[in-house]
Amino acid sequence: MRALSEVDFAREAKAAYERVFATGDPFESPFASAIESRMILFPVHYMMEASLASAITKASTQLSESSFYLSVLERPAAEEHDRPYHWHIAFSELEQYRSLGYPFVLENAVYSDRGTWGLMFSHERHGVLGGPAEFVQVVTQELPKLPSQVENFLATWKKNQTRFGGNMDWLPRLLKHVYGDEQAQKLMAKAGLPTSAGEEQRLQGSSASGAGV
Repeated sequence: MRALSEVDFAREAKAAYERVFATGDPFESPFASAIESRMILFPVHYMMEASLASAITKASTQLSESSFYLSVLERPAAEEHDRPYHWHIAFSELEQYRSLGYPFVLENAVYSDRGTWGLMFSHERHGVLGGPAEFVQVVTQELPKLPSQVENFLATWKKNQTRFGGNMDWLPRLLKHVYGDEQAQKLMAKAGLPTSAGEEQRLQGSSASGAGV
């Protein structure tokens, strides 16, 4: 495992990052357009824990890839760095990866050193995974509960909205970015969430009318 300075990152890893990710925001259209297959993981906790790491290792091996980069997304300006925020890590060094500690309380991303796949972790316990179709298919097969994770993600956010309110305009956009418009609308409808601002107003109006009966 090798730590990278910000200069090292710019010279060595940034191009791979930008082949996978268009932004550093796991809530707003994170993937570059070339990433063909995408999915949401939930819950995940800032890192590749054992089962997920095993699935990604197997999927990467089938692409003849043996290592990846880790970049902390919430990092200070380069001149303020007092520790590394990027690493190049072999899949054989996953124990060292897990021992890093401080990156795993911050939003971060792991991604192919060839720029073929990537996984970005959010503060809200979801991850967005993308890569070639065969890569995502292997991860899906290795994690049998994977198809239900997006449903759990949506159920959690529906509960959060009921309890705390707040703007969730980002959610349909993220689902459309990850799954496409048709599947995103199906997922939102199945979860009982509005698929547009107009529908949200209609549902709120229905709730208000019901409350007065």
